[in-house]
Amino acid sequence: MLDTNYGRLDWDTCLHFAMSNTHCRASNSLQIVQGKCNGKTECELHAVDSVFGVNPCAGTYKYLKINYRCLEYIGNY
Repeated sequence: MLDTNYGRLDWDTCLHFAMSNTHCRASNSLQIVQGKCNGKTECELHAVDSVFGVNPCAGTYKYLKINYRCLEYIGNY
């Protein structure tokens, strides 16, 4: 996984009337997503405060953005 963010970094993604803060980042985003998803072929994760344990920007509609690269597994089957 390259980078993740639970919060809001722009005005264009997931348009909503509550977007007062566009410099909003949960510092634990990467660790949470890696713990839930690394090593799996699929994973479901809800973008809500209860999953990330914090509300990085109260009053702002947040989203989860994940940048990743799939790696081919080379090993013994």
